[in-house]
Amino acid sequence: MQNHQLMNYMDALKNIGAEYHFYSIYSNTNLIDNLPDSFMNNDYIAFATIKALKLSKELTPEHFGSEELYRKYASTYRTAFFYEDADKFDQKYYKNLGLPLLNGSGDVINLADNLDRTFDREVFIKPTSDLKGYIGGIIPVGTTIYDFLMKGSYMPHWKSEPTLVADVKDIHSEYRFFVVGDRVITGSRYMLNKEVNASPIIPAELQEKAIELAKVYQPDRVFTMDLALLSNGAIEIVEYNCFNGSGTYLAPLEELMKELMYLKMT
Repeated sequence: MQNHQLMNYMDALKNIGAEYHFYSIYSNTNLIDNLPDSFMNNDYIAFATIKALKLSKELTPEHFGSEELYRKYASTYRTAFFYEDADKFDQKYYKNLGLPLLNGSGDVINLADNLDRTFDREVFIKPTSDLKGYIGGIIPVGTTIYDFLMKGSYMPHWKSEPTLVADVKDIHSEYRFFVVGDRVITGSRYMLNKEVNASPIIPAELQEKAIELAKVYQPDRVFTMDLALLSNGAIEIVEYNCFNGSGTYLAPLEELMKELMYLKMT
């Protein structure tokens, strides 16, 4: 998790008088460490990385260093993530639900079988899952998928990622909304004219559309929903992501933290 995002959470939690703790995941062993003793008795929410999210679905005693610590912490660790059914965050699943998706007409391919593939036009590719084994983007004409991906960052499981291939869209700006239940609580712009450009100011038509779409599909009790404003004025869904590993950009977070605390207590 980036430092500025961590500071955003810390500031919001301080402002509402909530406690927080830090824990560690060692990169070479995936050992989860430094969990507080109170972790076994309380409902916690994890603000973490994609790696931590992935581990929440794969926990074994080795991740805690012993069977005793596994029994002590594993159940609470799992429930610290709003990620009960990972498939519901996968575009392979929700692309067939009739939602107004930005890349809804794209094709899903097996990445490992298409690494040498090139295209006669620019295309956009990205993983269909929110665990994102690599960074998606626009592939230039004639460039292989492999050569394009090797110029970016990727995770060990990148080759196993089902991949969405879609025509490039003319996007004006993109926005992230944080949803609890079917209610939009807060949000932020994160992209403007194809460049990262965050702002807490969201146009009324985007806010209204987000409120409408949040009532249509909910992959979990808490999630993020990204919307794109196209140059022609259309508003479409970019993707859904697990809240726990999502970037906050400049979204005001105090009200969201209050909603999450209430949710955990009910």
